[in-house]
Amino acid sequence: MGLGILASRTIRPASRLLQSQNSNFFLRTIVSKPELQSPEAAAASSQPEPPNQIIPQRSPIGGARVHFSKPEDAIEVFVDGYAVKVPKGFTVLQACEVAGVDIPRFCYHSRLSIAGNCRMCLVEVEKSPKPVASCAMPALPGMKIKTDTPIAKKAREGVMEFLLMNHPLDCPKQFFRVYKM
Repeated sequence: MGLGILASRTIRPASRLLQSQNSNFFLRTIVSKPELQSPEAAAASSQPEPPNQIIPQRSPIGGARVHFSKPEDAIEVFVDGYAVKVPKGFTVLQACEVAGVDIPRFCYHSRLSIAGNCRMCLVEVEKSPKPVASCAMPALPGMKIKTDTPIAKKAREGVMEFLLMNHPLDCPKQFFRVYKM
């Protein structure tokens, strides 16, 4: 689909989307709690509520909870000097998330396959000659990951500069043309 096709489209008002040729058209409200729907539904789905538990606030590092199906499958990695246990098969990015460290990324999503295209998630790994893409690198036992080093920050800044430098200059014009703002 070319940009010419996108530029010719216009946004339809919401009222037009709600109109129907059928005069019996109506919107149905979906209520998530059974007790708000009807007393019968509330009685049918009455489940004991879990007791109020005091959950400690998550600390910036090391506060995430990970459940292991097999405790022997846990490996220990070090994120910015803090030891973190993660399941085998986790990536460096996922290990950093468990440690509470936020790493910028554009192309990574937990439900999609690993692409590693944007290179915004670069981190420094000990015994690696250059920064690695944390979304594509599997976490290995004893791995020492550094996220806030000048090398990692400079690499991310370089990637961001490259992405912005190669971004089409007419992008804002296309946006305003399509949405007529």
